[in-house]
Parts: sequence; C-alpha cells; structure tokens
Amino acid sequence: MGQLILCRELPASNPLYIEELDINIYTAEELSFYIFNNLELIMGEDFVNEKLFRFISDELGRPVLASKLRRWSKNSSQGELLLVILQDLHYYRSDELSGFQERVAHVANASAQERLRQKADNLFSKHRYYEAVLLYDRLLPEMGVEAKDRELSGRLWFNRGSSLCGLFSFEQAMQSYIEAYQLLGSDEVLKKIYMVGRLDESVKPPEELMNRVPELTLQKWKSEYDSILSQIGYEGSALEAASLKDKDKHRRSSGMKELVLGWKKEYRRGL
Repeated sequence: MGQLILCRELPASNPLYIEELDINIYTAEELSFYIFNNLELIMGEDFVNEKLFRFISDELGRPVLASKLRRWSKNSSQGELLLVILQDLHYYRSDELSGFQERVAHVANASAQERLRQKADNLFSKHRYYEAVLLYDRLLPEMGVEAKDRELSGRLWFNRGSSLCGLFSFEQAMQSYIEAYQLLGSDEVLKKIYMVGRLDESVKPPEELMNRVPELTLQKWKSEYDSILSQIGYEGSALEAASLKDKDKHRRSSGMKELVLGWKKEYRRGL
C-alpha cells in the first residue's frame, strides 16, 4: 500500500483483492487504511457488497459487524456503511473519523462529473496512469476545449499529459500538454512541453511555443533537466537511459526510442 501499517492480528488466508489498485488486503488495519485513503475511488462503486461482508466475517473474524452491514445496507448510504466499518475496526481516532465523515458528505454532494474527476486525480496520484487516462478521456469530451471553466479543463489535460508520461507515451503526452497550454497559458505547462521534448527527442515541441520562452528560462530548464539526470542512481532502467547520453544525436535518439518502446512493453505486460 506504499506505507508501513502496524497490524495487530494475523493476516487473512484469503485476502480481499482490489482490482483498481491491484492490491490485496489481508488485515482489518489494511482495510481501514484503504477505505480512509481511497474514498474517491470507492464512492459510487460496488465496493460495499457481499464479497466485502464475507471477507469481514470469515477472514477478519467479525461476523457481528458483517451481519450488521448486511442488515443496514438496505436502508443506509454507502458513506454511512463505510463509516460504520471504520468505527468498528478502531484503527482511526474519533477526530479522524469526523474528518472522514465530512469528506463523505463532500463526495456524496458532488456532481457525477466532479466525482469522476476526483477518481481520476486519485488514480493519477497513486501512479495508476492507465486507469487515470481512461477517466480523463471520459471527462474531456464533456468538458470541451472551450469549457466555461478553462482552468479545470486545462488541469484535466495537464494531468492526462502527466499520466501519459508515466506510460512513456510521450507523443500523446505532448499533445495533451499543448491542449493544456491553450487553456492555461502557464509557464508550468511550457516547461512540461520542453521536458517531454528532452525525454524523447523524436517528439518535437512546437517552435512557436518554445519561441515564447526567454533564453534565460530555457537555460534554467536545461540545467534542471541535466541536474536530474546527474542525480539519478544509475541502476536498472536509469542505467540504460544514461548509457545513451554520450552517443551522437542520431544514435541517442534512435536508442532512446527503442528503450522507451521496451519500457512500454514491460509496463503493458504488468497491466
């Protein structure tokens, strides 16, 4: 789950599998942690169901809680049931549960579009880039390039571009960042466009955009990029990329393209 969780009980023999994050939950503490930190992923989905009830009853040894959830599920909201689970498992303090209850109310009152955006951003923050891109693609046709809220639409394009960078889809990432720049017009986006061009030299940033960047700013971005490369611990994929650094321009570009394609294949095999 990315953090150390102190567990007081023996792990389940048959864990609860969470498909969206590709993780298994073995203990009451892990279940509490997942619910508390992934509310935006859970709300509106079929998470509180018979599969969860059986896990709580049979694997966590809490048949009374499971029975209560079954009874209440007919007349209670999903948020209320999630709060009951957290209260019964006693992993979070009362003040933390009060904050969770406020978050439940906020998510429950959000529009369907806002919930989808929260879910996409949550997946993006957890490096589930492929799933995040799918949700951003659902959102963006609804928003439209000329959306009234240009800031929101621009941030969606920006996060889509960053997700695609995580998938090594630099050409598509560049296009997303260009869309984001048309809406946001910020140096932050221009910097991303520049960096994508450095990561994959076959993907050229539009000259008309780069011409808007002062020479001193370009030099600063170049120094930042070079500094990041020099600080990388050269092992695994980083070592492969670093080995291309001193080759001539043609061989470096060709080698980087082959390397990126290899990384893509490795990533997709893990999906």
